[in-house]
Amino acid sequence: MPPQLMPALVLSAAALACPASAVAQAQAPAQAPAAEKPAPEPTITLIEAGAEPREPLRFAFQAGQQDHVRIRMEMSTSGTINGAPSPAANIPAFVVPVTSTVTGIEDAGARFEMIIGDIEVAEADSQLGAMFAGAMQDLKGMKVTGLVEHRGLYKDIEVDTGGNTNPMLAGMLNTIRNAVTQTTPPFPEQAIGQGGSWVYELTTDADGLVSTNRTTVKLVRRDGNAFSLQLDITVKADPQQVQGPGMPGQGQAMSTISMEGDGSSSITAMLDHLFPVAMEGETKVQIDRSSEAQGAKMEMSQNVKVKLTLTQANDPEHNEE
Repeated sequence: MPPQLMPALVLSAAALACPASAVAQAQAPAQAPAAEKPAPEPTITLIEAGAEPREPLRFAFQAGQQDHVRIRMEMSTSGTINGAPSPAANIPAFVVPVTSTVTGIEDAGARFEMIIGDIEVAEADSQLGAMFAGAMQDLKGMKVTGLVEHRGLYKDIEVDTGGNTNPMLAGMLNTIRNAVTQTTPPFPEQAIGQGGSWVYELTTDADGLVSTNRTTVKLVRRDGNAFSLQLDITVKADPQQVQGPGMPGQGQAMSTISMEGDGSSSITAMLDHLFPVAMEGETKVQIDRSSEAQGAKMEMSQNVKVKLTLTQANDPEHNEE
């Protein structure tokens, strides 16, 4: 699972699973959209070069090449509110279809666009499912464009919301941009062979929550353009004040006491495709928060489990699970 995605999913799951949080958010005044921030720059460090033969890992795209992928996410939460157990919740599973196209080739890499399709939400007829389906449908038609370098580093990322004026969606642009564009980790500069490994670290801002992400990547197999990776991920947010999109609004400061989690994922990919052929991962995160508004204080502790799978589809209309 991309580490950029973890904090955003945790906050989404926490907000939807906690009625008090959802009510506070609904009653809060609308906030101005957050200013777009520069994409985070990862630090990439080779740990082990691996067995011979060793070759640099480099993407080699062709103009017009397309991927049609389906990203399925499942989330569950449990925890306490002011020390009392809160009901466990399974967030309805949802599938995000994404179509990517390589629009041009440059010396530095490839220009691309990614378009989000019609999002499918399980149990959309339930109260929680309907709430989630309504929020997710604002992502339909969103377009992400930019440049991906040969090592898998992304530059010049822009997000077009397709005219959607939802202020909550506008505030999530940085999160969406970071999450969609790095399903495969960037490669080290050095040549690497089977069994080789590297670490990439970055700091992300998920709707105001700043976290440190560290991913250890192992090259399990390489056969020409095909390769497989194993990822071990940790994420941590130091104590901080958070107030922004996706959190209770003006007049209610949210303090994140701590957030810490870990997970793993496996990826099968091709050096001539933007998206992996397949990906499966699971992460567990604990987040402790406190808030105070109008003299009332709330202490919340939540454990969130996120499972993510990605599969290639034959075309945008592919509907198999």
